Amino acid sequence: MAQKKKKSDPNNKTIAENRKARYNYAVEDTLECGVVLEGSEVKSMRAGQTNIAESYATVENGELWLVNAYVAPYEQAKTFGHLERRRRKLLASRREVSRLWQGIGREGMTLVPLKMYFNDKGRVKLLIGIAKGRQTRNREKTRLAAPKVPFDARSRVKSPGSDVAAGHYPRNIGQYLSKKLWGAAALAAQF
Repeated sequence: MAQKKKKSDPNNKTIAENRKARYNYAVEDTLECGVVLEGSEVKSMRAGQTNIAESYATVENGELWLVNAYVAPYEQAKTFGHLERRRRKLLASRREVSRLWQGIGREGMTLVPLKMYFNDKGRVKLLIGIAKGRQTRNREKTRLAAPKVPFDARSRVKSPGSDVAAGHYPRNIGQYLSKKLWGAAALAAQF
């Protein structure tokens, strides 16, 4: 007899993800915390109309806050709607908040929202990371550390009498030729 497929839990769903956060920041530690929301905000999140890419978390007066997160207005909630970019309180224990406060106290550390999702019980959770901003050169190192993909054999252009035929395969043949022509013009201008 065939086994029944496990149905995916409709409550366990990613709402929004900050993909650039791990590129722009070096995340040292993460923390899962709850979010205080209004009813229309939850409905809008279930529809997938949320963005946390430009938001950040902060500790003020011993409380954790999510600032500048966008939750689109829910059309069916006309009179009891919500503000799109209001500050939302994050729920965490006092020990965790004090640990975050100490992490922010170190130079260059910030609280970055990484992912917002519904947990198994259908509650909205936010994964925030204690991170340090990367400089541009460090971002390049991270990008260059990715595995190299070899050129496709079809993209290689071979014409007799050129450097390309000798085994040099540029990614963009137009840029290669323009550099070669400009290099020849610069040499001619010197003499």
